[in-house]
Parts: sequence; structure tokens; C-alpha cells
Amino acid sequence: MFRPEPLHRVQLVLLASEAQDAALQLAHFGEFNPLACKDAAFTTASMDAYREAWLQADSRLQKLLDYCGEHDTLRLDNAMHAPSLDDLHELNRWLRVTWAECMDNLEQTRQSDAACQHLTALNETLHKLTGLNVDLAELLRPTSLLAVRIGSLPAQSVARVRDALSLTSHILTDFGGDDELAYAVIA
Repeated sequence: MFRPEPLHRVQLVLLASEAQDAALQLAHFGEFNPLACKDAAFTTASMDAYREAWLQADSRLQKLLDYCGEHDTLRLDNAMHAPSLDDLHELNRWLRVTWAECMDNLEQTRQSDAACQHLTALNETLHKLTGLNVDLAELLRPTSLLAVRIGSLPAQSVARVRDALSLTSHILTDFGGDDELAYAVIA
């Protein structure tokens, strides 16, 4: 059975010049998410800025990795050195631009898929309408003397719509469909 592991708080005190290398060493262990320093003697603006830049870059990287799907675990080489604050800011900018491009591509893909589905539905409707053996262009002209509407409606509503239209001197003729959707001509 699973047992909870006790938590330990570890405080590292080191020179500011070695903080980046210490952060890289912690990252080699697979986790780097330090708590903000509460001791007023050790707080510096550069440490907070570095921590903030690190967390933003890590968050953006995780979003990109999740978006890309399956991926290998990132492996850190022992010869790597800790990035400077400027390098982290540059990486953060690049990750932000890359994420925006990914979202734009995703939206374009979604719109393209929707357009393909719409064209497929129109093509299926055209094939169903060819079974009418009627010149649709002639019927649907604005100068036609007959008001005609062609479309689809829920299959369970055909009888109710037909009864309602009979009160207004219109007729409904269904010419195809399935259990859920019926194709009909109203004249």
C-alpha cells in the first residue's frame, strides 16, 4: 500500500554568482520549484527575477510539450551550464512566440476542418437532391412563380411540420434521410 513520504525543507545558502549553477544541479534531479525566500537578509531582486523567469519558461515549455503530444523525457547533460537571466528572458520570449504560432496553427486547422465538413455535407446534400429529378436552378430562381424551400429537419418532426404547413396551403414532401434527419421540399 502507498505510504506518505515525510516532507523535508532544505535551505541552501550560497553565493549569488553560484545560484544559477545550483539551480541547474537541482534541475538534474528532476524538480526545481523553490519557495520564495522569506528571510529578509537573503532576498534580492535578481533572485526573484531569475526564479520568475525560470517558472514562466518552465510553464510555457510544459504547455508546448503537452500540445505536441507524446515526447521523450528531457534529459540534461552534465556538461550544461545554468542559463543567465538574459538567456532565460530570451528563451521565454521565444517560447511565447512559438506558443502563439501553435495556437494560430491550431485555429487554422480547426477552421479548415470545419470548412471540409461543411463541403462534405454540401456534397452529400447535392447527391441526395439529384434523386429528385428536378431542375433546381429553375425552381429556386427569384422570378419563379412557385415558392420552394429545400432543407433538412429532424425526422420525428416531419408529421407535425406537414400538418402545420397544410394549414397555410403549403405541402411538405420528404425525399430521403435517416432515423435522425429528413430531407424535405416545402412548396
